[in-house]
Amino acid sequence: FRLYRRAVLQRFPIESDGGFEIAMELTVKAYIAGFKVGEVPTGWEDRVAGQSNFKMWTWMPKYLRWYFYLLKNHWVR
Repeated sequence: FRLYRRAVLQRFPIESDGGFEIAMELTVKAYIAGFKVGEVPTGWEDRVAGQSNFKMWTWMPKYLRWYFYLLKNHWVR
């Protein structure tokens, strides 16, 4: 679960085309810009019915894009 300040959402245009990588994109951009990123413990219950739509091998390049973006731009701060 992620929660963003309105300033983060207004400041950074979303480049991702949908899916779970949007959360990673916003977190990476906010972190690089100097916004504070923190964690709050939450509970999680496993799926009891249905099937996951998470396609790891399909979405991996989209995640890696933002991972490498972070590595490339982290030192600029």
